[in-house]
Order: sequence, then structure tokens, then C-alpha cells
Amino acid sequence: MMEPLDFLKSSNIQSSQPGTLDEIFELAAKNAEYRPLFYRTFPEARVYLLVADGSEIPTGTFLPDLKMDIELSPLFMSDGSVPVFTKPERIYDNGAITGPVKYIALPGGQLLEMFNGEKTLVINPNSNISHEFSRADQLKLMTGEIFKTAKPKSFKSGSQVTIGIPEDYPTELVEALVKYCETRMEITETYFGLMQVIDPDGEEEVTFVIGVDVAEEIEDIYGEIGASLRPHLIPGEYINIINVSFKDPVADLLRQKHFKVY
Repeated sequence: MMEPLDFLKSSNIQSSQPGTLDEIFELAAKNAEYRPLFYRTFPEARVYLLVADGSEIPTGTFLPDLKMDIELSPLFMSDGSVPVFTKPERIYDNGAITGPVKYIALPGGQLLEMFNGEKTLVINPNSNISHEFSRADQLKLMTGEIFKTAKPKSFKSGSQVTIGIPEDYPTELVEALVKYCETRMEITETYFGLMQVIDPDGEEEVTFVIGVDVAEEIEDIYGEIGASLRPHLIPGEYINIINVSFKDPVADLLRQKHFKVY
């Protein structure tokens, strides 16, 4: 019988990470653990925007610092949304466009500033995989709040904490956690277990617990982990995340070899 952590040795998780926005987008559409990477990559990555045929800007021009008015193409804008592409080839997916069109390239962050959350962006609308980038999410990304969450878990003084390995081990959830960690160079080690907490008033809480050892404290990591793993939780399951980078009784319990997953 496979032990709970044996899948980390035998799984097909790849150590190499997708490099282009297009590759990341394809993964993020299918796997929640890659969505934080997509949102982190988007502001600096090149995206492609259709412009009017009469535009004097040569097609394919990269505009790293947009300082001119751009006349957008009227294509696909009947509902007021703006088509955005992760690479030029996506414009022609599924034969939606057969003739030549004009487009420009610009950093995703410039695109966000250009519309300032006033338009819905549809990423790769002609492709089998597309995404509606809502106005609310655009503004959250611009303000750095898209994955903001509460601070890591703290415990009342005098609480009794026990950590073990879940009997029904959530392999898919932990695999997703490992994939997420591979996208964050700031994470040096990660631990996973099942935690029981009994506070001084006798209240009991049983949750999964994740401990991250980080080279640099980044608040978004906790929210990103939550968003990455939420699809793998069933009703009634919850996760607490703690920072094990500092010496702490609970961190010391979790920072043991048999809980280490990354």
C-alpha cells in the first residue's frame, strides 16, 4: 500500500514551470493552483490588442509605455467587452478571423491602466479556453488585493494543539499544494497535516493545517494558497495556514519530516 507521502516520489509533477503567459493561462484555466501565477505574471507579460484597420501603428508594434490614443477594432465589442490575446496566433483560433487584422502588443499592466476597470476584458475569446476578466478583478489586481486574506492562524494562549497525518489522505489537494509551491520561489519548505485545537474554553476545531517556511514574508501567499486549494475541499473541510519560519510551539510540531511535502 502506498504511504501518504509516497506520491511525491512517484507523481508526474514537473519541476520546470511554464514560461509564457499563454502557457500559464492554459494551465490556470484547468488548475486553480496556477491562477495566482497567471495574475502575478499578467502585469509584466505582453498581451495583444486589436486596433482599427486604419491605425497608423504598424501591426505587432510593442508599446511598453502607452502615450497615445489608440482606436480599438470594432470586432467582438458588441457587448462592450474588449478582446485580449495571450499571443498573436490566438486571434485566429477556430477560424473566427480569416483575414489580416491589425494588433499591438503592450504589457498587461499598461492594458489594465488603459481601461482602469471600466471594461470587461475577455482573454482569448476565439479559443476553446477563454476567460472573462471582470472589472472587479482588474481593479483588485491593480491595487494588489486580488489574493488578500486574513493573517496566518494564531492560537489562544493555553490552547492544546495536536497535529497528525489524516487517515483519509487528501492526495489531490496536497499535489495541488506542491504545484503551487513550485511557482513561488519565496517558499522554501511546506508542511501538511491534520490539526486538532482545543482552546482554554473547551472549544474544539479540527482542520487541515499547512505550514510554510518562506525566505521573504509575502502576505499574498496565504490568500493564494487558499484560492489554489479551495476547489479540492469538500463541504465541512477547512484549512489553516501558519508561518513556520519562526520558532513557535505549533510551528515546531508541524516542522517535522513526516509532515513535509515540499
